[in-house]
Amino acid sequence: MTKQSALILATLLATPACGSPNIELRLTIKQYEQGNYNAAAQACWDASGDLELLGDKGRVRYLAYCGLTSYELGRRDEARTMLNDANRAYLQGHPGWLKPAVVDELYKALDDLEGQPFPRPTRGSFSKR
Repeated sequence: MTKQSALILATLLATPACGSPNIELRLTIKQYEQGNYNAAAQACWDASGDLELLGDKGRVRYLAYCGLTSYELGRRDEARTMLNDANRAYLQGHPGWLKPAVVDELYKALDDLEGQPFPRPTRGSFSKR
């Protein structure tokens, strides 16, 4: 067996059979956008074990969509935690990491969860531009 074959085999054996967190994140987004919140919650759960494999953008999207899913399912404490984390991570990133409609949903949910208007970011609020 060559070094390259051994490396490929080791990579395949180390890859989980259930899918990558990026695949689960795409499924979460799709299910959320279709209003299938229970399925989105399951995809969030499936992705949660490998969050360190997501990049910064993927982590922001995970927190935002899973937080919004929790909000839609009435899991207010979970939603508050995830959406506050999403907001902090989003502001450390780039405004293009979330769709404008999702940003709007995120802040409307935070308004409700916090019981007051939540400050909206400006372009200057972001660490990466």
